[in-house]
Amino acid sequence: MKKSKWMALLISALTLTGCKAVTETFEKGSFNTQVFSENYYTKIPERYVTGNYNETIYDISERIRINQPLDNAFDGAIRHDLISQNLSLAEAIELYGDAATKALKKEDYPSEIEYMEAIFNGLSSAQNDYASWINYATNNNLVKGRYSKAIQESFKRGVFSKLTDGIIKCDGSGPKVRMQINEQGMGQTFEHELISYDQFVLSARGGTSVDYGKYGVARVTKAKVKVNISFFIEKSTTNIASKHTVTFVVPEMHSDNEAIIFTSIISFNLREVIGAETLKRVNGIMINYELLEHDFLKPGGVLNETVDEEFALMLYEIMLPYSSWR
Repeated sequence: MKKSKWMALLISALTLTGCKAVTETFEKGSFNTQVFSENYYTKIPERYVTGNYNETIYDISERIRINQPLDNAFDGAIRHDLISQNLSLAEAIELYGDAATKALKKEDYPSEIEYMEAIFNGLSSAQNDYASWINYATNNNLVKGRYSKAIQESFKRGVFSKLTDGIIKCDGSGPKVRMQINEQGMGQTFEHELISYDQFVLSARGGTSVDYGKYGVARVTKAKVKVNISFFIEKSTTNIASKHTVTFVVPEMHSDNEAIIFTSIISFNLREVIGAETLKRVNGIMINYELLEHDFLKPGGVLNETVDEEFALMLYEIMLPYSSWR
């Protein structure tokens, strides 16, 4: 979209007046060891595997955005929040404006439009660390967000809370802030039902058990991965049991990168790709993946059977900014 077009959309927008969670019983230290193979979280509600759900699949590979934690989040999220009026201009300045942006005064500009353009330019500046994806996650995670205390508390409990705390990258504490899954994936039921939604954000990276020095090969820091995210709606008097799966390919998922700042932030407009009412009453999710290519473990898409090593997907965060629950 041309800059002038989205600027006009922003200015126009801003000038207008369930089902209980599964009980978890895990030993202390589970999924938090120094042994790679012992850290997989593989729990999936049995009914998600054996149940008779009417499934619809949405291939959205061409509609995802991929960023890194330090990238500016204006184009990928904040601008949309402004246009959709989920976020006011004043709130955007307060949450994401740097000192220079906050210092801008309306009276110093010939018109309100020029003032707003200056604000937008300030928010979208690559030098504005306050508008990074790291800070966006701090303000829009499922534990904080704009939710009631009951909703917030429900996402603070259990292993799944690793994915709702706003930590979207490795912070040096290893498995404590991430969920490690194999290709079969993981599943989670929610204590509340999703009622409305907008954007969806997933923070993840790959990881392997490979000691590259031992094999005398260069470290592989990217992998091609197909990700599947399924949303579940249970049978009721008004709904059939349904499963809605969005699937997409990440051509270069960060993996085994020694710089801990690198994580793939994948976002897309859930309302647009799946419909505004389709996921109403969702109360569960499942995430799995397929490793398509890895220059050591699966070069050219062909499994390297000469080594006994593993690839895992490390999940850091799931966000549904400005969603509503009951």
